[in-house]
Amino acid sequence: YVYIELGKRLSKDVDYFFSALDKLGDMNLSASEMKAIYNNKDLSKKVICKPCTIALKKVFDRIGIESKIMMTTSFNTIVDKDNNSFQSHHYFLCCKGDNDKNYFLTLSADLGNIHMGNMTEHFATDIPYLDSDNKPVYVGEEIDNSVMSLEYIKSIDEKIGYLKDQYFKKKNGKIIPELNYSNYSIELLKNSYYRNNEYYLHRTFEKKDNFTGAIFMDSLCQPDFSSDNTILYGHNMKNGTMFGYLKRTYDTGYDKDADWSNHRKMWLLSPDAVREYELFAARRISAKADVDVYTVECGTPEEYEAFQKEQKENSIYDTGIKPDKERTMLTLSTCTSDSEDGRFVVQALLLQKTNP
Repeated sequence: YVYIELGKRLSKDVDYFFSALDKLGDMNLSASEMKAIYNNKDLSKKVICKPCTIALKKVFDRIGIESKIMMTTSFNTIVDKDNNSFQSHHYFLCCKGDNDKNYFLTLSADLGNIHMGNMTEHFATDIPYLDSDNKPVYVGEEIDNSVMSLEYIKSIDEKIGYLKDQYFKKKNGKIIPELNYSNYSIELLKNSYYRNNEYYLHRTFEKKDNFTGAIFMDSLCQPDFSSDNTILYGHNMKNGTMFGYLKRTYDTGYDKDADWSNHRKMWLLSPDAVREYELFAARRISAKADVDVYTVECGTPEEYEAFQKEQKENSIYDTGIKPDKERTMLTLSTCTSDSEDGRFVVQALLLQKTNP
């Protein structure tokens, strides 16, 4: 359980690499920069096997699980473009389990699995003491370690509620797949496989083919506008319909006379309620480079507040509205003529909701 929970946190909050040779070497960094990442113990930016192992041991120490950091005898020599180099060993953890059994844990190799909510494969992994040349694989004396089969590891993943079977359910007369994992990583899977915002680009709300399409909500958002960030898309129509007036009203770079200060309030009318929002931020973005704008759920209130602060800091003007993690956000997104992936977004915070 601790192994998986720490893996969730590491794979969510930092960039991680399994192989220093294959990944850090591809980033065009200097040897000193790569070494700093390799030895990074605070996990503030990047994590590979060494800092990942150190973090796991710290957690085990706090809860009374005996463990020892292990290092391989072999190493990779990483050379930068200036021919400066450093040696990278592989690190893993040996922990004491039930009945004084020793288990080898390689959490860094499982971060990809945990990141996507898949079965773990490197808990109680098999690391022999001698290699094919009869030389020690790791530093120190041989440890009698126990190995768990993948089938047994999967049963543990399921027992603690981390991994559950995929199942199907019927909705509106259709059979659809529904992934039911008990960890946050399912949101990442939804992003990868289920996010579909193409349908209404050229269809009306009545599902009839029409080039101008419709104003529509991001498919990951809650239909009752309760998501941290509810996103609505609409075409930038020259005749002013759809979201044709967004840039003319809120983009001072597009129109120097854009009078956003007189259009601070927005009202969103739906069958169940009238929602009043107030202008929070606005900016031009790249749909490819600024994907953070399209974050729907932030996880924790603190992360949501940090997300709001980032949007405010990048706004083309200061609206005077402060971030507030208690208020949901509305993001209006439309295309621009600047580039193929150019977008203009207007963001607002909920002021009040009234029932009709």
